Amino acid sequence: MEFNDGIIKVSGGSDRAALRADGTDNVNITSKTEINGGKIIGAKYGIQVRNGKPDVILKDVQFENNDTDIYLNANQKITIEKTFNCNATVDCADPKDGRQLTTATTGTDYQKNLDLTSANKGYLVDYKKTTDGQEYRCFSKLVGVTISGLKGAIKAEDPAEFTVTLTHENSTGTGILTFGDKNGEIEYKDEESGEYKPMPKDPKDGLEVHLSGNNENYEFRITPKDAGEQKLTAAVVRDDVELGTAEKNFTVAGRVHTTVTIEGLENVVIKEGESKDFTVKVDPKDDANLGEAFIDFGDKNSEIEYQDKNGEYKPMPEGGLKIGLGDGEVEYEFRITPKETGKQTLTAAVKKGENELARDEKDFVVSEMPILTLKDGVITSVTVPGKNGADPEDITEIVKKNANEDGSFNVPEGATVSVAFDKDAFADSGLKFGHWDITGLDDPNAYQNKESFDFVMPAKAVTLKAMTQDASIEDDEPDIVGPIVIGTTVVVGGAVLGYQAYSLGAEFAGKLMALPYFLSNRSALAMMLWEDAGKPMPESELLYPDVGQEERDMDLQHAARWAMENELIPDLNDEGTAPEEMKFYPDNTVSKIDVLNAWQKAQELKQNA
Repeated sequence: MEFNDGIIKVSGGSDRAALRADGTDNVNITSKTEINGGKIIGAKYGIQVRNGKPDVILKDVQFENNDTDIYLNANQKITIEKTFNCNATVDCADPKDGRQLTTATTGTDYQKNLDLTSANKGYLVDYKKTTDGQEYRCFSKLVGVTISGLKGAIKAEDPAEFTVTLTHENSTGTGILTFGDKNGEIEYKDEESGEYKPMPKDPKDGLEVHLSGNNENYEFRITPKDAGEQKLTAAVVRDDVELGTAEKNFTVAGRVHTTVTIEGLENVVIKEGESKDFTVKVDPKDDANLGEAFIDFGDKNSEIEYQDKNGEYKPMPEGGLKIGLGDGEVEYEFRITPKETGKQTLTAAVKKGENELARDEKDFVVSEMPILTLKDGVITSVTVPGKNGADPEDITEIVKKNANEDGSFNVPEGATVSVAFDKDAFADSGLKFGHWDITGLDDPNAYQNKESFDFVMPAKAVTLKAMTQDASIEDDEPDIVGPIVIGTTVVVGGAVLGYQAYSLGAEFAGKLMALPYFLSNRSALAMMLWEDAGKPMPESELLYPDVGQEERDMDLQHAARWAMENELIPDLNDEGTAPEEMKFYPDNTVSKIDVLNAWQKAQELKQNA
């Protein structure tokens, strides 16, 4: 029989088949039915393949409102060709797992695309391709899948165990249990060893499961990476067909990782060759369950010691100091002995294997410790050369924070220091900057009259004292006292001494007018004081190397030595300079206040003689 076109509509109820194909057991007789088109509507069975050996070939037809579109009696099959592109529901009298529904074809590779649906709720229409290249459609028993054990909020990066239960009564063979793109985070529990092992990376190559028998439980462990609401999907697949799926929603809480803090090295200056104690505080937080870890300082280990349980300091172990994260927040004591001068950075890292859990860095300065003493002045900046040609590094706050008890500062040799007169300290005093008294710098004249200046810290101590003067003095105008304009040249001890003119306040001008003459440098001041005192001889017979050694220069030698011995003129030499190496600095300028103070002190010295 051939059904090529038209409509077969079953009326009076759907208890009958629209087309019924019967065959015969006689091998010499062929029963053949072809369905090439048309519609089959409203039947209990659209096509029923019933008895014997019928050859039923479905090429094309449309099914509408049938209870079952294709029904196969026991052991019967139907041939469906690739020209059939409609949907059809299929059932049979003898359903079971693997029960073949269509006749096998070879080399056509189309049957998996046929749109066939199981009318038996316990089964689905599966696709099978054999090793010899044949393909056919069959029934597969549905597999029940249940996920249990994912309760409450799971901490991100913490493993959580769960169970997948498969229900597959009357099933046969094996299948693949897969979790899709979650495989990278999931491990399965090996039945033989009891150990957890990674799931195969390719979702198609999930865990092989047995489908024979009844229920089976499989143990897994998931380690979620991201916080938030997540969904886990488990599926049992065979021949690219899902036999059963399950979904489980769960919540992942955000993870608080380990913190590490270095304490005791915050902006400190360590003297070269000395040691400094410091503390490393480790708080594992949610990483406490990771167990053993290590504190590591990288290539600084050779300079660092740790304090053991007996309070003794010992060299750092190679690879770092072992700690237990399960101990909670713990402090560990260390000692560092830097090798190089300059600004340095210490890095402390907490590691678990190759994984770095946390790190902290602290900057400190290693110095040979020359001392800067600053009187009535302020440090505005301190910079040191950058390593390997890098830009200079600012260590101003480090230097200031580590000031000594007497107010002096430890400044690394070679640092560039900027200083300035402390205007704020004299804001309401009626005084202003006059000049600096400087010791320790090779060329004090270069800085003496600058209210602010930069210098490079030498390897020796430096003292800078800001001297003040009456704020009413105007240095940049001619010196006029009432109607008197002073402007002359004075010859002292064979030397021609020039002087600046001053514009003076009346009282201060009167005091200066009592002086024998005006002057501008240390040699002139010494000569004036010495001559007024009657040219007394100094106690020392040593000569200053920066004053002339000829006979004509002896007056200035005696005047300078006598003035220094009586502390009328400041000593600009470094502390500890040998007497025979002390200099006088004859050409250094002197302020009006210095001249007046020295003159008054010299008059007191005469009165007390």
